[in-house]
Amino acid sequence: MGSTCNTVKVPSKLMMILEARVLLEASVLIILKPLMGLVPRGDKHPVRIFPGFGTGDWATALLRKFLKKKGYAVHGWNLGMNLGYRKNLENQLEKQLLEISKRYNRKVSLIGWSLGGVYARELAKAHPEHVRFVITLGSPFLKIKEGVRTRKLYELISGHRLDDMEPGMASQMQKPPPVPTTSIFSSSDGLVARQCCIQKETRTSENIRIPGCSHVGLVSNPLVYWVIANRLAQPEKNWRHYNRKEMKKAIRAKSFDEGYLAA
Repeated sequence: MGSTCNTVKVPSKLMMILEARVLLEASVLIILKPLMGLVPRGDKHPVRIFPGFGTGDWATALLRKFLKKKGYAVHGWNLGMNLGYRKNLENQLEKQLLEISKRYNRKVSLIGWSLGGVYARELAKAHPEHVRFVITLGSPFLKIKEGVRTRKLYELISGHRLDDMEPGMASQMQKPPPVPTTSIFSSSDGLVARQCCIQKETRTSENIRIPGCSHVGLVSNPLVYWVIANRLAQPEKNWRHYNRKEMKKAIRAKSFDEGYLAA
């Protein structure tokens, strides 16, 4: 998938209203529970999850529970509400990353939703020796001034104007971390334009579109969960790009083995 589009438009008000479909997405997660059982189990390596702007660890509780059941050592960000960039935030994030890495004597995979994904990417750039993979969910690291509907709210609450961003910071944010990085996004996101989430694809960076997903639903959508589990299960030293056919193969194999989910 290509990296960018020249024209970026803030998601329409209709798309923002349709964010309410997150309730349906969460219910589908329950319905498709058998499918969730088909994703590969983890190798117990540590995973840290960053919440989106205006939320906290409560917003990622379902995702963390799912990954714990899949065999990962899951950690929230434990910093209260994510109210945007603030003094000492960078130092706090670094300190926690190093503590988790030292505790398990392993590299840490970072998953960030929305603004949390921006934090995850920058943290991985600063400490790649402690980061295994980075996965972002609807994170606006590109053209952030143009395609984010909640920009004014962010500036009001955080007190940080995007127009005051240091020269070169925008360019720095666009660069993928020097570790395998997956950007998951939706073209029907009601808060962040998809163009803001598409990174340059390289041997170790990729973009994965989830059809019909809301921005809020990125932390409860069953297809997103499948992709996250698939990505985390990649061997640390043999990461490869996502293969969309793997889900179908897994379903077919389960169908033949147990006689359900018609092949």
